[in-house]
Amino acid sequence: MVEKPKYPSQKLTDEDKEILEQIIIKYAVKIYTLIQKYPNPKKYAEEVIIKKIQSDATIATLYTITYAKNSPSDYIFRPGEINKRLAHDIRKTIVQDYMTLELEEIEDHVKRFLHPRDLRERVLEKLENEGIFIHLEKKEIRYQEHKKTRPGKKGSSEKVRNDYGGRLSAYKLTEEVEKLKNAMEKPGAIDFLYEKIIRSGLAHKLAKYKILAWLHTAKIDEKALHRLTGLGASLIQYNVKEEDTAKFKLLHSGLQLFEDNQLEQYADNIAKSAIEDRGYYNAFLFTIGLLKL
Repeated sequence: MVEKPKYPSQKLTDEDKEILEQIIIKYAVKIYTLIQKYPNPKKYAEEVIIKKIQSDATIATLYTITYAKNSPSDYIFRPGEINKRLAHDIRKTIVQDYMTLELEEIEDHVKRFLHPRDLRERVLEKLENEGIFIHLEKKEIRYQEHKKTRPGKKGSSEKVRNDYGGRLSAYKLTEEVEKLKNAMEKPGAIDFLYEKIIRSGLAHKLAKYKILAWLHTAKIDEKALHRLTGLGASLIQYNVKEEDTAKFKLLHSGLQLFEDNQLEQYADNIAKSAIEDRGYYNAFLFTIGLLKL
């Protein structure tokens, strides 16, 4: 039996509800688009997930989106700091990627994950085009830094230079994403979405599709399994341990024994449990909310 919402949706403003209703529309569009283009989740795993997840730029983009979710709405994102954070977090969550690297390669990864130009052109500009980040000009950066400077403490605006020592460079969340974050953080937001999506049957349909695609990915490509799981760990701010990596290997091996129809039943069972977990929606629905229609 589904518990009654702890926080009634009536506490949400009309603007909040409008923002949340948009998430539901995007949720429905996501399902329709996926099923129309890839009716078979296995094909989606083979033709999309496994190919994209091999790209460091894709990994960096997805991790940066988790930073957008987990950081304060007014946070200033500096390219150099993002690069170092990516290097640190990916080393902690995708342990498998570092096991075969030489010491010099690991040391380089500790300093940065991508070449600064790749980070800018293949990640940050992409997120800017998607309406998630906005690039700040020099005056805006200094203004934002000044607001955060405490009395008697030296400002940190000089730290916002790019890796070439050139002009100031920084990003912040767009106003639309700030509103999304604020609405999602309010009491009643998750319950509002939960009731709407669960009652419509959309939740189970998309959850099953995504889980089945994940299972096929995990069965086909062990490296993709490690990367996907690492991304999920980053979303909930969890560091993957060596024993976790060993479990991923066992999972990959064990899935070889499953036929496609067995994987589908397994995905159905997991989906039924997942859609009852409001924590699942807190992360997943925020990401859905970032999608453009």
